Amino acid sequence: MSSLIEVSGLSKRFTTDQRRDGRRLEVHAVSDVDLDIARGEVVALVGESGSGKTTLGRLMLRLIEPSSGAIRFDGVDITSLPAAEMRRLRRRMQIVFQDPFSSLNPHLRIGEAIAEPIQIHGLATGPALAARVDALLDRVGLPRTARERFPHEFSGGQRQRIAIARALAPEPDFIVADEAVAALDVSIQAQILNLLADLRTDLNLTMLFISHDLGVVQHIADRVAVMYLGRIVEIGDGARVMRDPVHPYTQALVVAAPSLDARRRNRPSPLPGDPPSPLDPPPGCSFASRCPIAEEACKRDRPVLKPVADGLAACFKTRSTPHKDPKEPAHAA
Repeated sequence: MSSLIEVSGLSKRFTTDQRRDGRRLEVHAVSDVDLDIARGEVVALVGESGSGKTTLGRLMLRLIEPSSGAIRFDGVDITSLPAAEMRRLRRRMQIVFQDPFSSLNPHLRIGEAIAEPIQIHGLATGPALAARVDALLDRVGLPRTARERFPHEFSGGQRQRIAIARALAPEPDFIVADEAVAALDVSIQAQILNLLADLRTDLNLTMLFISHDLGVVQHIADRVAVMYLGRIVEIGDGARVMRDPVHPYTQALVVAAPSLDARRRNRPSPLPGDPPSPLDPPPGCSFASRCPIAEEACKRDRPVLKPVADGLAACFKTRSTPHKDPKEPAHAA
């Protein structure tokens, strides 16, 4: 299966007002990330708050410019694509933001908000435009009468459905769902996850699903990429990562994820302390200061992603395994 979007060596540093030795310090938000997403695939990007997930998602859409690295979309290098050409590609890549209370313009009626991207890209006008808006409301499970109302008249879950309809309006191939259920009640989260799963199947959508909660992503993701301090530390089949995580950080996230299993539910998270500062990332493994199996080499040298089980992990203590043909059934190492 071919990749729809690929990033290689992608990094983003933000300059701050803080200085050291006369130089402004930089936040290393994303560091040397390689990631590809196949057509029709859902990849979940997980990690603690501040790990760089949102920044990576926005880099992939070129909503912010990378400091280094490359982004390819459908075979086209968009890293430095001129603005006019990038605008034409925007129709094919959309985003659903975390907060449905602030992502919708309070002054636009729902019909106008959904119609706007269709009009911007010149996809329909007049009765055809109205019909497309109605069809999108149907698809996300809202009544057609919603088009005449304003965002404040809807609940959080309904607003997120509206935001999804707006993202679908220009008929994109790729969607970044950035913590799209984090601001919702648990019961509403399940409804939105089911909606996204149905849309993925019906429309053959490719998706980057960003979340801090492994328990949420296991029901929607084909693969899970785990991010820590701006770097991907493990990536693999979603079910396998939940069942048999390889990297110590992933293992801690799995234990911390909500579970109906009483044996796991009452187990304390084995993740002491806080991540190092992204202003001054350590020279070795960024997880070494919190890792229960770290050795001196971990603090000195940075591990690279290497083949393990059905994916990759960046840890000196994991056993490397040969690359598998993706068509073969996955199994734990």
